[in-house]
Amino acid sequence: MKSVVAILMSLNLSLFASNKDHHAGAVDELYLKSLNKSKQVEVYNLTKKKALSDLSSIQARLYPSLDIVNANTYESDSTASDPSNTDSNSELYLSMQQKLFQGGAEFALLKYKSVIPKKADALMNNSLAGYYREFTSLYFQVSSAKEEEDKVRALLSNLRKRVKIVKKRTRIGRDRKADLYALESQLHRLEADLIASESQLTSAMTRFKNFSGIDSVDQIKDSIDPLALHLAREVDLENTPELTNLKYDYETALLESRIEKSTYYPQVNLGAAYNLNKNDYDKRDWALSLNVTLNLLDFGDRSSKVTSKNIQAQIENAKI
Repeated sequence: MKSVVAILMSLNLSLFASNKDHHAGAVDELYLKSLNKSKQVEVYNLTKKKALSDLSSIQARLYPSLDIVNANTYESDSTASDPSNTDSNSELYLSMQQKLFQGGAEFALLKYKSVIPKKADALMNNSLAGYYREFTSLYFQVSSAKEEEDKVRALLSNLRKRVKIVKKRTRIGRDRKADLYALESQLHRLEADLIASESQLTSAMTRFKNFSGIDSVDQIKDSIDPLALHLAREVDLENTPELTNLKYDYETALLESRIEKSTYYPQVNLGAAYNLNKNDYDKRDWALSLNVTLNLLDFGDRSSKVTSKNIQAQIENAKI
């Protein structure tokens, strides 16, 4: 799992990486903690595993297949006096099939085999970068709500003290009752504001916990000084996780299109069979075959698949 600093460097952002204050450490610490708890991160990990698992089924097209076959044949003897007379034969043999030429798909598959792991990593990095953006956004929402609540509490505390003083001065005629009523009205408004601030803080904290998977947070406070930030002067957009992921999506879409187009060409297979129970009908030990197949009619099945893959490649290219 990449560290927070590594992800930020890949985004060419140095907001936290270049400011080693207490706040940056708190964000990084909570972020790393959330990586082991968040359900969303668990989805990212499973998505990456699925991409690599799908690759195994695709690259299997490059390798031979081995089957054990039990073939039962029933034949009628047209020369026999009884037309219903039939002969039966049973064979048990090992069959191996190796595709020698797949219309060029094998070359695309070799390239595809090397691209998919890179694409899976790019997808994971892009997902984590997006997760970090959302994580910090929710973090600062909590921080802002907490700061607002602290300000309202401080104002309310000072105003309560002021009201007590004015009450005493009103009793001895030093202040007017109108001034006291005005202060008490402000006090009631601030008390209402405090309830609203507490509600906003609770709501922001709930969203943060649900997203991050963190059960408890000791303290969240924004202590970054904007004037002390040292941001990068240039941003390398070509190497951002999002764009890198889009490039691999486009590359894999092109390869998938090439794989589909290969079905227009002849397919050459080498077959081998080893007889396991030789009988009078077939006493051969081995049988080899070389088969060339060219599909003549599939009612548009290949054409629609190739068109679909081409359109998908165009979509991925338009996103870049």
